[in-house]
Amino acid sequence: MLILLYGADTFRSREQLKKMVDKFRVDRDPAGYNVVYLNAVTDDPDKVVSQMLTMPFLAEKRLVVLENLLATKKSVLQKKILTLIDENKIPDSNIVVFWEEDGTPKAEKKTKKKAPEKEKKVKKEKEPDSTEKLYSILSEQKFSQRFDLMSNDKLMAWVSDKICVAKGKIGQHALQYLVENCAQDVWLLNSTTDQLISYCNGREITTADAELFLRVRADDNVFNLVDAIVSGQARIAFRMLAEQYEKGEDANFVFQMLIRQFRILLKIKDIKRREDTMSADMIAVRISEHPFVVRKCLSQAVKYSEKELIGIYDRLLQMDRRQKLGADLGLELDLFIAARANG
Repeated sequence: MLILLYGADTFRSREQLKKMVDKFRVDRDPAGYNVVYLNAVTDDPDKVVSQMLTMPFLAEKRLVVLENLLATKKSVLQKKILTLIDENKIPDSNIVVFWEEDGTPKAEKKTKKKAPEKEKKVKKEKEPDSTEKLYSILSEQKFSQRFDLMSNDKLMAWVSDKICVAKGKIGQHALQYLVENCAQDVWLLNSTTDQLISYCNGREITTADAELFLRVRADDNVFNLVDAIVSGQARIAFRMLAEQYEKGEDANFVFQMLIRQFRILLKIKDIKRREDTMSADMIAVRISEHPFVVRKCLSQAVKYSEKELIGIYDRLLQMDRRQKLGADLGLELDLFIAARANG
């Protein structure tokens, strides 16, 4: 069985992939021997083909998840898989799920050029390349699904249902504010909604609540400030910190963003230690963060050992205790930035 999951809404396609894998593990593979994840961009083509042809171990079915086949530049791999499909060589016992990281498959992005009005000779139509052939075959499979971006009305219904399932409530104006300010970014909308549900703890979510969380998410300058602090760029960090204060932000706001950033770094470091091949999108699903945030943090995480991150996070917790006992948090932040610059 072949299944293609794709579309601009990568949150829902990832969510569907996770549901399929979880169900397979419960129904078909409780021992955990017959689920394998592969990436067409990073994995060797021969390894990919071998895994697709491997028979199940102590089970009736085997599930192979292959990411980014349509996006890869490895035409050799695409042609090998086309051959497997054309010659019906993939075992009936194997379910192969193709997931595309790009919102729209490369085959769909191509547009035909208009032929010149005064063309004397009719040119032979170009034969579809392997990407187009694969997309044509896979998108027509019975259980393949395309996840387009939802309209604002559908997003509002989606958020409302999510909050209802969690036994929460939200006002209509707050719901509209959430959807409009997330700009069809379902990753952001999902994580923000989860935080609001937890924060409001059963009471109705108001517009003021939504503004509080989206304000944190939308302020790129604060993210840049945190990046500068994490990277030990003290001069830039002090300048940007001053800019935040001029805008009316307080030290506590910046401090909470800093704690959040190092918490994400710790989570990523832990996951990469245990499952080094996991993609940014899968990590994003695991820790309920936007893939963009995870990709940015991945580049930061390599600069630190897990021991260093634990030490930094412990210092932040000590700062939090001191400020609750009356210490000047602004001064604590200054000292922390200076210490980061020195090592």
